[in-house]
Amino acid sequence: MSTGWEWVRRGASAGNGAKRWSVIGVLVLLGGWLLAQRLSYPRERLDYGPLASKRFLSRHGQPLYEARSDRGGYQSAVPLGAISAYLVSATISSEDRYFWSHPGVDPIAVARAAWLNLERGRIAFGGSTITQQLAGLAHPRPRTLSGKAAEALDAVGLELALSKTEILEQYLNRAYYGRLAYGAEAAAKQFFGKSAAELSLDEAALLAVLPRAPSYYDPDKHPEHALARRRHILDSMAARGWISHSSAERAASKPLQLIPRGQVRRAPHALDYLSQTSAPEASQVVTTLDLTLQRRAQSQLRQHLETLEADGATQGAVVVIDNQSRGVRAMVGSRDYAQLELAGAVNGALSPRPPGSTLKPFVYALALESGARRDSLVLDAPLNFEGYAPRAASGRHHGWVRLDQALGSSLNIPAVLVAERVGADSLK
Repeated sequence: MSTGWEWVRRGASAGNGAKRWSVIGVLVLLGGWLLAQRLSYPRERLDYGPLASKRFLSRHGQPLYEARSDRGGYQSAVPLGAISAYLVSATISSEDRYFWSHPGVDPIAVARAAWLNLERGRIAFGGSTITQQLAGLAHPRPRTLSGKAAEALDAVGLELALSKTEILEQYLNRAYYGRLAYGAEAAAKQFFGKSAAELSLDEAALLAVLPRAPSYYDPDKHPEHALARRRHILDSMAARGWISHSSAERAASKPLQLIPRGQVRRAPHALDYLSQTSAPEASQVVTTLDLTLQRRAQSQLRQHLETLEADGATQGAVVVIDNQSRGVRAMVGSRDYAQLELAGAVNGALSPRPPGSTLKPFVYALALESGARRDSLVLDAPLNFEGYAPRAASGRHHGWVRLDQALGSSLNIPAVLVAERVGADSLK
C-alpha cells in the first residue's frame, strides 16, 4: 500500500529527471553553439595582404625583375585556372590522395600517425591533409598536441567556408617550395623560368615534391632525393589513372633542367628608381622600358667609355626618351652597376646637372646638320657676350679644339659659340 509520500517522491524524481534532461539539452545546445563558433573560419586570415612580391615588366611584357615580398621571398597569387593541371594532380597525389572526399581531416592518416606515435614511444606529427596544411600556413601555431588539434578544427572550418577548388588555390599560392619561392607561380619562375600554367608533367611532378621538405628534396643540393620522390609521384598518378604509364615513364626519365639560382636585374638603375616611386601596393608594374634599347644603351655606353679611358672618362649615363610619349625607353646610370670601386650603383642619370649641359648634344647635332664636321674647330677662350661671360668648369681654357672634343669634354664656351652660330631659335 502506497502512501502519499511515495507519490511525492515519485513526483520529485520525475521532476529531477526533467531538470537533468533540460540541463543536458542546454549543455548540448551551448556546446553546439561553441563548436559552430569555433568552426566558423575567419576568412580575413586568407587575405594575401602585402605578401605578394612586385614584378617589373618591360613595355612589351618581358620580365625585368621581381622584388622580394615583405617576408623576404617571392610570391604571386594566381587563380587555380592559371596553374598547370599536372601540378594540381601531382600535388594531390603527393600530399593528400583523399583530398576530394575527406572533411578537412583524414581519419585514416590520423590513425596511422597515432599508431606510429605509440609504436615509437614519442610524439611525431604526420598525416596532415592539404586543408590542414593550409590552416597552418594561414595561421601558424606551435607544433604541439594542442596546436595540431586547433589546426584540425581550423581545417574543418575551412572545408565549411570554402569549396575544394578554393582550398587548392589558396594552398598552391602559399606553399613554400624553396629558392625563396612561396606559391606555385613563384616556384615555376624560380626553378624553370616560366609561369605555373606552362609547366610540363616532369616539371610539375618535381615541384609537387618540394613542399613536403624543401631542404631535403632541394634539387640543387640533393637531386637524387628529388628524382626518387618525383618517380614515386608519377607512378602514383599513373596507378590512379590520372596519367598513362607511358607518360609517367617518359617524365621520370627526363633529367633536371633548372635555371640558375638568383635572377638578373636587367635595368638595375631604372629598377631602383621605380622601386622608390611606384605604388607600394602594386604587385606588377609595366614600365615604359624597351628591353632591346636598354641592352643596346648599356653596351654602347661601355664601348664608348673604353674609347675615352685615355682621357680620364670613367663613368657615364644614358637616358633614351620617346619624344612623342615622353616615356623613358632606356636608363643606364653607370658603366657597371656592380662596380663598387667606381660607385656603380649610383645613378648618374639622376645626378643634378646644369640644364645647359643637357642641351649641348642638341647644339652640336644642329651644327652637324648645318654642315659642320666633327673635326671642325671652335675656340675655347675667355669671351664676353654683351655682359654674359661663360666660364670654364675646370677654370682652364684649351684654345682651338675639335667639335667632338668640345662635346666630349662638355666645354661651356665652345657650346655657347656653336649655339650662337646655329641660332638660338633652332633650339626651341
